Amino acid sequence: MTHAQQTTGTVLSESETRHLTETLLQILEPHLQSFNSAITQGLQQVLHDIEPLILEGTVQQAADHVSKERLEVWFEDLRLQKPRLPRARALQSTGNLRARGFADELELGLDPSAILPHQCRALQSSYTGSLSVVLCWRATRISHGCYRKDSTLCNTALWTNGSYAEDVYRSERHLGEVPILVGSKLCHLDGLSPNERVALHEEEYDYGGYFIVNGVEKLLRMVIMPRANHVMVIARDANVRRGEHFTRFSAMIRCRRADRVRVVTNHLHYLQTGLLRLRFSVKRQEYLLPLGLVLKALYDLADRELFLLLTMPSGCCGTNADENLRYIRERALMTVRELHVLTGGEGTQHAALSYLGARFRCLFPEYLSSDDSDERCGAFILRRYVLIHLDDPLQKLELLAYMSRKLLHYMTGCLAEDDPDSLANQELLLPGQLWLLFLQEKLQDALFALRDEISRQLTQRANQGSLLDPDFVRKCVSKPRSGIRVGERMLHLLSTGTASLRDGAELLQTSGYSIIADRINFQRFLSHFYSVHRGQYFLNLRTSESRKLKPETWGFICPVHTPDGAPCGILNHLTRMCRVVADQQQVLQEQKRIEWILETLPLEHPLAHNDALLMPPANARPVLVDGRIRGYVHGDVPLGKLLRQQKLEHFPQTEIVDVEIPRLFPSVMVFSTPSRLMRSVWNMPQAGIEWIGTMEQLFMPVDLCKSQSMSRAGNAAIHRELSATNIFSLLASFIPFSNMNQSPRNIYQCQMGKQAMGVPFHDWDRRFDTKSYRLLTPQQPLVQNRSEAQAGWSKVFGSSFNAVVAVISYTGYDMEDGMVINRASLDRGLAHGAIYGCEFVDLDQLNVAKDARFSRLPAVGERMTPGSVLYSIQGRRPHLYRNSETSYVDAVLLAENQRRVAIRTRTPRRPVIGDKFASRHGQKGVLSAIWPAEDMPYTSDGIVPDILFNPNGFPSRMTIGMIVESIAGKAAAVHGAVPIDASAFERETEDASDRSNEPPHDFFGRLLLNTGYTYHGTETMYNGYTGEPFVVQIFIGVIAWQRLRHHIADKFQVRTEGIVHQTLRQPLRGRKRGGAIRLGEMERDALLASGAAYTLQDRLQSCSDLHTVYVSALDGSLLAPIAAPNERLGATSRISVKSRTNTRSPVVRVHMPYAFKYLVYELAAMNIRVSLPVK
Repeated sequence: MTHAQQTTGTVLSESETRHLTETLLQILEPHLQSFNSAITQGLQQVLHDIEPLILEGTVQQAADHVSKERLEVWFEDLRLQKPRLPRARALQSTGNLRARGFADELELGLDPSAILPHQCRALQSSYTGSLSVVLCWRATRISHGCYRKDSTLCNTALWTNGSYAEDVYRSERHLGEVPILVGSKLCHLDGLSPNERVALHEEEYDYGGYFIVNGVEKLLRMVIMPRANHVMVIARDANVRRGEHFTRFSAMIRCRRADRVRVVTNHLHYLQTGLLRLRFSVKRQEYLLPLGLVLKALYDLADRELFLLLTMPSGCCGTNADENLRYIRERALMTVRELHVLTGGEGTQHAALSYLGARFRCLFPEYLSSDDSDERCGAFILRRYVLIHLDDPLQKLELLAYMSRKLLHYMTGCLAEDDPDSLANQELLLPGQLWLLFLQEKLQDALFALRDEISRQLTQRANQGSLLDPDFVRKCVSKPRSGIRVGERMLHLLSTGTASLRDGAELLQTSGYSIIADRINFQRFLSHFYSVHRGQYFLNLRTSESRKLKPETWGFICPVHTPDGAPCGILNHLTRMCRVVADQQQVLQEQKRIEWILETLPLEHPLAHNDALLMPPANARPVLVDGRIRGYVHGDVPLGKLLRQQKLEHFPQTEIVDVEIPRLFPSVMVFSTPSRLMRSVWNMPQAGIEWIGTMEQLFMPVDLCKSQSMSRAGNAAIHRELSATNIFSLLASFIPFSNMNQSPRNIYQCQMGKQAMGVPFHDWDRRFDTKSYRLLTPQQPLVQNRSEAQAGWSKVFGSSFNAVVAVISYTGYDMEDGMVINRASLDRGLAHGAIYGCEFVDLDQLNVAKDARFSRLPAVGERMTPGSVLYSIQGRRPHLYRNSETSYVDAVLLAENQRRVAIRTRTPRRPVIGDKFASRHGQKGVLSAIWPAEDMPYTSDGIVPDILFNPNGFPSRMTIGMIVESIAGKAAAVHGAVPIDASAFERETEDASDRSNEPPHDFFGRLLLNTGYTYHGTETMYNGYTGEPFVVQIFIGVIAWQRLRHHIADKFQVRTEGIVHQTLRQPLRGRKRGGAIRLGEMERDALLASGAAYTLQDRLQSCSDLHTVYVSALDGSLLAPIAAPNERLGATSRISVKSRTNTRSPVVRVHMPYAFKYLVYELAAMNIRVSLPVK
């Protein structure tokens, strides 16, 4: 029997199990596939992007020559292993026993030293694997007069001074323990069936997708980023502040290769002088280059050819074509002239490269030696920071010319601005990609640390080391300072969510990348995996542009699943049918198929073709494949249609965009890179499911239903929506009849659905979470949506219960969202829950002796009251149970070394007055009264409702879906047809004779009429006190209700004494430390307006910081009688002090707040005297 069957007592059918598994894997797919790609191809891609470091030794001068020692260091063979126990601890274990009661099954062939996720949770450790790398170095003695050709950096021969050695030395280094994603290919649970996972004490339906750091489940967020390899023309006010002559207008492209890790963004700015500047960032510093200089440095193109490339007609010049072309030609001519001015009139590639290298050489002393030429340095800059997704310099030149043409056409007014906040121009930064970016930077830091250590050893006088000596380098490598702990930095990323990258990624935020995958219920846990965040930068913007729900998000972003408040519109959730392209292997395969098919289509060749230079044809549309100009096509060739015919069979995850709309730059764009959003529609001509992208959707009509297909005159749609509910996220699709509710109510339900108590997991025996909630009596709702019923969500992870609800104002306690619950319903277990807490004790972290052990641990089932002994340590006082509620010890886990223990307690939570409840329609209310069953109203059949709900809650909230759910639930209870379909916009019925197109309330009303009830679901109810029938008909039905995690036992604050402020002697705030609630200015004004002066005095003085002081009766001074008078001398009036006038004065005892006395002392320190007139 599985955990789910043990805890819920239900068994899913084969169809429900299949749907549930498919849904879970679909949600976790971006996290699992991106991490799997990172640990397979990504580890080697990281090493490709890390340049070898160069370190030069001391110059050795002789009579006839000068020689140097040069050391080149790089990484090879980066390996990451599966999580294992430390070797010493594995030898101490017998078999694979980790802790008492945690013996795993050996029948699955699991390595005895392997550690499993549930053990990391219980022992508060991290699920990590060992990261190792091979450090390589090569030493060289350099002398003058050598000539070498380095084809990896530039096509021309480069002069260097040196003779390169052939000996390469290698040393394997351990870089620490790196966090491993649960469920990935490096996880021990990969490929196991549900029954095999249960045998290993893991959750049956837990497929991973998260990290475990110090026993806490954490995941990396998916962050929205600009679309990769796509040129956008934008206008931003921030561009004007970059310098003199800068305008608002620029073109940008975020460059990323599918087989690389680095990301670089290039901007092309338009100046008021008509010139263009290319901007990129190096080590967090921005640099600007003249466009003509970059174009000439990329390829030695003639000036006339360069001019023609920049002014090539594109067919989008509008009505004033001649004037616009003249405007573009003038700017192109200025670009060419500027090139000759900067290169001193040469205008050659050699001069352009030398110009760049001479100015950027100082930025890369670790990559370029002092003997490298300026030309080589310039080639290095172009390769590392200019359009890095392209390798061929001619392809870079052609794309830069395309960017300049698009920007200049926009300046003429022919083109519309691209919207960077539109989902069509965005993609996601996946967890695996962020993990790789951070790992790459930390590996680079490790090389820098090794370089610094070698330099430090060389500068020491006592060390006569040489770079040519392998033993000296090995000695430096073995030093503790020679490398940072990469594993600790990776754990820090997940613990804090902070990722500040120096170079490449250009992330808009430095924090907030990791979140805790809290399990209040399973729906909340899953929602973290399909949530997308716009970025912390946009959270503080004063504009709402980035928060708007735009039409192009249809089918990709859920319109109602976003939190209210500050993150509204910033934190969104993907729809349940939205996919993220994350399979790196499939992306590379589709790219090869695209190239093969494009070879067979009628394309004009690009600028670089078969080593020949061919100028593009005029008025032809460029064909861009992942930001690379693959060719050109004339307007009469339907290239987009030809590619789409091959899409379903050869490249289903590829996005094909055919742009032929006015005010948009005419082109054909093909996107196949990962991180893009795709969704499914029905392709009617090919009778199959087609996946379309966010930009692709803008240029194709999609019908909503079958009856509307092929109905548009002149623009017939060939695609149709699969379901009307595909626009909702998984959680939003669970709302019954959501199309009948006010939109804000659906937004509230998405939040309350994640706050409801439910079944967060099933392996309760193995979970030692700090705090977890559990609904003891979950039920399957009588009314469910199709997406919820098909997968059996409520059977396995239920978070609601069915209740008979009467809409009536009966007791007076149901005002202002108050609700009344039947006491008899609570006595039989309605909405009962429990809170599990866990306390971890590690003797190694306490100041105790090394041989100390626990002298007492509680027994399972032991009752804990405030003040009970929870555990005892040898040589110390017993540790008491400090919770104010009565709890029971649920489990005790003692580690094998007898020095770590986890004690889990269970606190029963029966609903009490003040607890919060909510329906599935955003109707939140507070339990205001628990009414005896004999005083509750009842129907003629003797049915007593469980909940009394005020009818005033419907007109203002307009939750018509809740009314229909009540009727449908009543019909389901009478007919036994469970569950009844409550899907929005559409409804399925099993009986073909039913009129499925009729409104739902008519359908359910007829069902009630057939069983003898009224059409509207109302009944005659009787007063519980008098037994008389009510004059009006009462609306009564069955509604699924939720108990929220907001309990009054966690919120109320009542105290008569406790901790106070050491200086002011006023009560401190904070419920956990026994603090008080602040009575502020508004509360004070309310009490004064009510005339409750004595209440105000009692709160602000008597129960706060009441203090007795002695005041001089002569001059009203508080400072004169500082010394406390002796009470044995008699009454206060007989005590006298010496005043400032040197006369004796009696003192008067005065009661006042201590804060006032402190204020008098503070003023006296500033030479300000305060006197009180006393009698």
